[in-house]
Amino acid sequence: MKIRTKIKLFYAVVFFIIGFIVSSYSPDITGYSVLEYLPGSDYAPETVITTDGGVEMKKEDVFKIGVILPLTGSVAVLGKPVSEAIKLAVNRANNAGEKIEVVFEDTKCIPKDAAVAVQKLINVDKVVAIIGEMCSSATIAAVPITSEAGVILISPASANPTLSKAGDFFFRTIPSDSLQAAAMAFIAKNKLGIDEAAVLFVNNDYGISLADIFEYEYKAIGGDISIKEPFDQSTTDFRKQLINIKNEHPEGLYFISSPSEAGQIMKQAVELGLKIKFLSTESAHDESVLSIAQDAADGLVITVPDKNDDIYFTRFRNGFFEAAGYEPGIFTAEAYDAANLIINGIRGSDGSRQGVHNVISSIVGYHGAAGVITFDEFGDVSKSYTPLIVKNGMFVDF
Repeated sequence: MKIRTKIKLFYAVVFFIIGFIVSSYSPDITGYSVLEYLPGSDYAPETVITTDGGVEMKKEDVFKIGVILPLTGSVAVLGKPVSEAIKLAVNRANNAGEKIEVVFEDTKCIPKDAAVAVQKLINVDKVVAIIGEMCSSATIAAVPITSEAGVILISPASANPTLSKAGDFFFRTIPSDSLQAAAMAFIAKNKLGIDEAAVLFVNNDYGISLADIFEYEYKAIGGDISIKEPFDQSTTDFRKQLINIKNEHPEGLYFISSPSEAGQIMKQAVELGLKIKFLSTESAHDESVLSIAQDAADGLVITVPDKNDDIYFTRFRNGFFEAAGYEPGIFTAEAYDAANLIINGIRGSDGSRQGVHNVISSIVGYHGAAGVITFDEFGDVSKSYTPLIVKNGMFVDF
């Protein structure tokens, strides 16, 4: 055998061994927000990534991400900004060399519509992962379908505690409602001195869960619930429930609703002469609430996840404002992070559904627009809640 031939054979064996080691290696994404594309990032759009089994994901491949959101109906005021945040993440990734396509489905926060939408996204559009829904009831309807198909579903807003048991293919970038309701119970009793409260809630998984947790936590620290009143989604007239509440003479009213419903609840309560302290959830953190309620919203106290104001949020906010023409609202940073996590999963794998799942399920210390994300064994993130209060027509620190 000639010397040159021996050298070629030697290097072939060496490269084979190196290739085997690389193909078996699971990329470490701890503490690194790959798709933020900040100055100094070592991201190279031309890179060909080899993953499990050495499958190549080339730069010309196009990957589809599905999105289920309320783009019409009473919750569309939240769904539309969330869709803009997802578009921003995808556009930034595509401008940096990715080829991601997004397929949006309007589910109106209706469970049956969410179920139909994910079936279409999985079987017709062949998406690798899905973002959504916002309303917990719609997400709960979608999870069994996505899980059975082995497709990741990441929600930026569905906080129902039962979703912690939704299985290995469900994740969320918003903390569980169990934390939010407990925070408000503490604020109501120990910060505002409210000894007796009423609860008004939308009659779906989101409202029922928060109402029950708030009642449990509030009673546990000595508070009393005088009355609980449900209402159907998209209700516009709350006078019957508010009159029942007024007759019980509570000191505070904890209401759980969409933004459009929140504004009407406070407006109609004041019109009925109900003098009470208004308390609500992060869903009321929207300018439309203040626009509808006007002076009736003064003094409203809500809970929102701890604010993130680092370089990742600043870059998100600036990009969002430039693209949408208005400031990002509630759940938008969480949606932006959800999109980036999926794109990160595509980059770090062969782009298959299972490959994306493998990357996302190993996330630890991801620096996103909504804060640092580490998923626990249930796909949940742990964050604390901060109270805000309305003063002079603005949400300010409590």
